[in-house]
Amino acid sequence: MKHTKNISWFSIIEVLVGIFIFTLGLISIYLIMVSSLKLNDYNKNQIIASNLAREQIELMRNVRDSNYNALYAWNSLPDRSWTFVAWNYYKVENNFWWWDPVLVNDFVYAGEWEENLWVMESFRLCLDAQNRYVYCNGSSTWLTPFYKYVTIEWTSVPNTFKLISKVMWYKRWYHDLEINTILADWKRL
Repeated sequence: MKHTKNISWFSIIEVLVGIFIFTLGLISIYLIMVSSLKLNDYNKNQIIASNLAREQIELMRNVRDSNYNALYAWNSLPDRSWTFVAWNYYKVENNFWWWDPVLVNDFVYAGEWEENLWVMESFRLCLDAQNRYVYCNGSSTWLTPFYKYVTIEWTSVPNTFKLISKVMWYKRWYHDLEINTILADWKRL
């Protein structure tokens, strides 16, 4: 009689269980990579939004300081035709010209929530040819998901107002970022 050696072979069930466990590992790695890419995209947009909001505040400070240098009222706009009005919305952007560095436009507008983003097209940002964020003028082809504006609230302290810089974007869902500061007539306080 012939004696055969015991040879252990994997059964088909053991192979399927191994493939299933390997597949679970690959799927979990894939899901971690996808969530990491989404978080990276969100963080990138959050950084852009915070820089846009800070830029608006710095431009408003520039307007105030330019008014001091030109001996105008501290809260007048660059064209000196009128002063800032509380609860209005302002589009503030760089003009990139040395003689008129800041553009400020006044709008009366109400509502900045997700349902009204289509109404806010006048606050939409585009990229220009030098990859700078500017307000869209209708002919820009590089639309961004960002909208920005500045609004003002008067405070109880004379010669001061609360400056609210807000940036919103819609990418996968609605996001917004708001930065507040107090802008004061520091020469007269």
